[in-house]
Amino acid sequence: MKAKVTFNELATTYLANTTHLKDWRTNKYRLDLNLIPFFGKLYLDEITPRHIEEYRSMRLKKIKPITTNRELALLKGMFTKAIDYGYVMANPVKKVKMIPEGDCARERILTQEEEKRLMAEAAPHFKPFLVVALNTGMRRGEILKLAWAQVDFRNRLVHVIKTKRNKNRVIPMNNVMYKTLQELRAEANGSEKVYQSKHVQSVFGTARKNAGLDGLRLHDLRHTFATRLIQSGVDVFTVQKLLGHSTITMTMRYVHSFESQMRDAVAQLDKKFAQSLLNFQAGSSPTPGEGQVTYSGSVN
Repeated sequence: MKAKVTFNELATTYLANTTHLKDWRTNKYRLDLNLIPFFGKLYLDEITPRHIEEYRSMRLKKIKPITTNRELALLKGMFTKAIDYGYVMANPVKKVKMIPEGDCARERILTQEEEKRLMAEAAPHFKPFLVVALNTGMRRGEILKLAWAQVDFRNRLVHVIKTKRNKNRVIPMNNVMYKTLQELRAEANGSEKVYQSKHVQSVFGTARKNAGLDGLRLHDLRHTFATRLIQSGVDVFTVQKLLGHSTITMTMRYVHSFESQMRDAVAQLDKKFAQSLLNFQAGSSPTPGEGQVTYSGSVN
C-alpha cells in the first residue's frame, strides 16, 4: 500500500480522473463546499464510520436527506477509487446506512422572501437566467439552447424546441419575462443565443451559498414555477402543457404538494380554537375574542 494520503489529496486525484463524468461540476461543488472542509486534513486510513456518521448528522441539520445521501454516495465512490489506487484497504462508507428518503424527494420550493435573497446575491449576468427559469419553468438545458429565433415578441410567446422528450411547446411571456428578454435582446450584439454563459452551476452555487439556501437546486426553480401556478388556481392540465410533461401524473405531484400545504394551514386552526371547543364540550360558552363566532344582523 502507498504512503499515507489525506482526503484532500484523494479529492484532487479523484477530480482530475473523473472530468468525463456528467456530474463532475456538482461533485466538485460538493467537495469544495462541504466534504473537503470536514474530511480534508484527515488521512484516509483515519476516517472511520463514526466520522462519516458525524458528517451525516451535521449535514442533516442543514439539508434534506436526499441531498445528504448524494454526498455520501460521492464519498463512497471516492473510497472505492482509493482502494483501486492502493491508498486504503477498506471502504468505511459501506458500514454507514443511507437515510430512508421516503417522501423527502419532494421538490424544494422557493418562497418569495427566498427568491428576493437569491436575486440579490446573483451575479448581474445570471439574474436573467433566474427570471426565465422562475417565469417559464424551462429546464436548464432548454434555457441554454434558447435562440432569439424562438422568441416571438409580437405575440409574447417563447417556442421551446429540442426538449427533453422531443415535444415542442409554447410558453406565453408575462410582463417580467417580456421586459427581461427585451433588455437581453438589446445587449445581444448579434448573438443567436438568448443566454450566453454556460457556467451556470458555479454562479448559481455562489448565489445560493450567499443567500443561505443550502440544498436548493437549479431544477427547483422549475418546481417553484409549477407550484406557484397551482397555488394561483391554474388548472393542472394547463400546467402540464407549460411544463411539457408527457403525462398528467407527473404534474399531479404539485397538486398533492399544495394539498399538503392546505392541510397544514387548516390544522393551525386547531391550536387557535382548541380551548374554545373544550369549553363548548364542557357546557360553558367562550367569551368573544376566545374563538367564539358572533353575528351581526338577522338571519332570514
